[in-house]
Parts: sequence; structure tokens; C-alpha cells
Amino acid sequence: MYAANSVQSVVNVSVDNMNKNSCRVLTYNLWCHRLVGGRYSAQRLNTFATWLLDDSTQLYDIICLQEVFVCNPYLLLNYGSQQRTNLIETVKSKYPYSYTANTPWFGVQDSGCLILSAHKIEACHQEPFNNYSLAELATSKGYMCCKITKTNEDLIVINTHLDAKPLRGIRATQLQQINNHITTYHTGHKVILCGDLNIQYGSKEYNDMLVSLSVNGLIDSTPNAAATFARLIRFDYILTNQHFSTTSSTVVSADEKNQNNPILMVSDHEGLEATLNFTSL
Repeated sequence: MYAANSVQSVVNVSVDNMNKNSCRVLTYNLWCHRLVGGRYSAQRLNTFATWLLDDSTQLYDIICLQEVFVCNPYLLLNYGSQQRTNLIETVKSKYPYSYTANTPWFGVQDSGCLILSAHKIEACHQEPFNNYSLAELATSKGYMCCKITKTNEDLIVINTHLDAKPLRGIRATQLQQINNHITTYHTGHKVILCGDLNIQYGSKEYNDMLVSLSVNGLIDSTPNAAATFARLIRFDYILTNQHFSTTSSTVVSADEKNQNNPILMVSDHEGLEATLNFTSL
């Protein structure tokens, strides 16, 4: 079931000052769609990397990124691959472990999902969605799942990006595919589900999502978070099961100065972060 595809080079990274009883998680859509994404993606990814390395940016345990797309090597010669590699290499002093999307054999680009971690990544699995809108044929969207070990805690981290079109039924089946994976392989584990779900906070679809995910005990860990898309809507989520409690959360921008500039801003989304305490059941 699992295919190890993580980058696990030995790099000096200090995690001594991180709380051993909690983890800090960031999810961020970086808007590097190779067909309809923002311009100047290489520069914007560099700005994001600079922000991660800045001393004023507190170290995260886990970073789940979306829309860091790489194109099909047979159609578009791996366009975007070098940009993704540059991001991974640039932040390796703080985040020595990474998990990248599988190379797409069909479609124009891969899932765009990427996980960076300050801790070891292992036992990884990813799967394309079985159901998707026609508009998403160019993209091999799906989810990636891995185990990240912090001290003695094994965390199951799932990163995903659901269908962007206004077809609620398709997103519901995509969530069910993730749900089925959790039920089959990770019942009783510490599960964190992150990503751009393209589901508006507070909508009927949002409430239906919570009902669906409750089968595996998953809840919205940041129910009071601000908007993450265009500063109008929240589409981005960090969902956790009963093994966590949230102590703090906030919406963050990797480049506040240019966040309202449609050309220079890092992304049309902002990031969502949360500090999750491990709970004893």
C-alpha cells in the first residue's frame, strides 16, 4: 500500500526548543497552477521560502502545501519541477524531510501537493481521486498520506486539494475516498487532515463535510479562523481527530506587504496554522 517517496537527507536542524507535547501545523495553497495560476511562480516560491527561514517565523513541525504543481514529463517536460526542488532545497536547514507528489502519467500536471517536515517522514501513500469534474482533467488531484514521527508520537498526516468547480457531489465523493482510507488503515491513529478543500466555511456543504468526517472523529480544529481565500472566504482547513486539542490558530501571510497586489502576492490564498496538543485518551 505504501510507497516511500520522501526526501530524508541528514541535515542539521534544531528541534530542541519545540514543545514535545504538541505540534505546529501550517497549510498553504501557493497558487502555482501551471495553466491558471499566478504569474512569476518562481519568484513567489522564493518569497515563501524566505519567509519560512526568517527568524521571526516560528518553526513548524509540519507544512502541507497545495498547488506546487509539476507538469507531466512527457507533455510539458517536467515544467515546475526545478521550482519545487529549489523550494525543498532552500528550506532544508529547517525542514529536512519532504514528500512530493507522484509523477503524472495522465493529465497535464500532478496533484500539486507537497509536505515539508522538521521530523522524519515515512510510510507514505498517495492516490488520485476516482471522481473529478471535466475541468480538472488537466490535474491529477488526489491526496497524499504519510506518517511523521515527533518524539514518540506517530502522526498520520493527509494533505489534499479537492475539486475547485461548483460540484458539491464530486467533492463529497473525494472526501469519502479519504474517509475510506482512514477507516481502513488508520483507525485509532493520530490523524491530521490538511488542505484546500474548496468548501466554504459555514455553508451547508461545510456542515455535510463535518458529518461525513465524524465517522473517523475528525473535526474542524480552527472553527473561528478568518478567511483564507481573497480575504473573503475560508476554503482551507486543518482537521483533527480526538487525539488532539487546539491551543491556538491564526491565518498568516508569507508576504503581507504585497498580499493585495494580484501580481506580486505570494498566493491568492493565505496560510492557516494551528498548534495542536497531544491528548491522552
